[in-house]
Amino acid sequence: VYQADPSSMRESANKGLREFISVLELNRNNEKAISEIQNIMNIYSSLNRSPEEDILEDLRALGFNY
Repeated sequence: VYQADPSSMRESANKGLREFISVLELNRNNEKAISEIQNIMNIYSSLNRSPEEDILEDLRALGFNY
């Protein structure tokens, strides 16, 4: 995600978020997944962008406020 070509950053970030969401669905206390989600969302925030809506819905269902 962090080393993706800028033109494919959103696709890579969305894929990463989906993977980390899957991890949290198995173990909601996985600190690595939580940290990586926060890092990716910080990148989105700095670019004034957001992931796809289904990802935001999944994050909200897990207790994230994005």
